[in-house]
Amino acid sequence: HDVGQMVRQDNEFHETIIRISDNDLLCQVWQTVQFGTWTIVTARISSYDLEELARRHEALLDALKTRDPQTAMVAMQRHIEELGQWIEQS
Repeated sequence: HDVGQMVRQDNEFHETIIRISDNDLLCQVWQTVQFGTWTIVTARISSYDLEELARRHEALLDALKTRDPQTAMVAMQRHIEELGQWIEQS
């Protein structure tokens, strides 16, 4: 696995979702935490199950495809909470 490639793709995935959300506050928060967060992610991702990471993103993407705001919101909250727990463990 190319860890650098995985981190770049993960970053692009999140940036795309944030950009299409058209939420200025979310964009500002993303830009603020992006560099520190991705330093941690890069350091940790090499020991993480990349297939599990892909499954988590697939679940989020599937929720967004429903175009149901409530479903997407719940999936995004779950994703953010999991990321927060993961960072705390670092």
